[in-house]
Amino acid sequence: MREGRRCRRYEAAPARLKDVLLGDKPVYAPDRAFDTLHVRLDIGVDFPKKTVNGLCTTRIRAFENGLREVTLRAAGMKILGAKSAGRSLSFRHKNDTLKITLPGKLTAGEETVFEVRYRISKPSTGFHFVGPNKENRKSPVQLWSQGQPEDAHYWFPCHDSPDEKATSEIVATVPKGFVAVSNGLLSSRRKEGGKEIFHWHMRRPHS
Repeated sequence: MREGRRCRRYEAAPARLKDVLLGDKPVYAPDRAFDTLHVRLDIGVDFPKKTVNGLCTTRIRAFENGLREVTLRAAGMKILGAKSAGRSLSFRHKNDTLKITLPGKLTAGEETVFEVRYRISKPSTGFHFVGPNKENRKSPVQLWSQGQPEDAHYWFPCHDSPDEKATSEIVATVPKGFVAVSNGLLSSRRKEGGKEIFHWHMRRPHS
C-alpha cells in the first residue's frame, strides 16, 4: 500500500508537542479506499429561487481489492440519484454521509466512473447567493462557492480533504448576462436560449 493512502486515527499522533500543551485537538485526514482522479460538475443556477441543480461525475481508482461501496461527504443537499454507465445505483444518504453501491467489486488499481445528481436550495454555506439587501441596495446579484478547507462537500458530493487532489472541469449554466468563472482554462462559452454555458477545465490535479 502506498504511503499516505490511509491515516488511521489510532495510529497517528499530533505533529507538534506544543499543540498538545496548548490544548489543540489533532486533526487527521479521513480514511479512504480510493483515489479521486477527475471530477466534472454540471451546474445550473436559479437565482430567484436560490437553487442549484448539480450533476457530479467522478472517476476513481480503487486502492484495494473488493471495493464495492464508495463513501463520500454530501451536506445540505438532496440526492436525486446515482448512476454508472447509465445504470442506476443504490445509495444511502444520512446527515453528511453518502454511500453509493457500485455495480460490482473493483480490484486494486481498477478505475470506474459514477455520477450523482443533486439539488441545493437556499444554502447556508458552500454556495453563497449574494444580492441587494437592507444594508446595500446596490449589491450585485452573484453566486460564489467556498470549499476551503473542508466545505466542498456542501456544494458537491466528494471525499472532502485538502490532501485529495484531482483534475476537474465545471460546466456552469447561468442566466444571460452573467459570467461564470472557475479554475483552469475556459474551454468553451455558448448561448442556449436565454442562458449562457461556460465550460472550465483544470488539467492539473488540485485540492
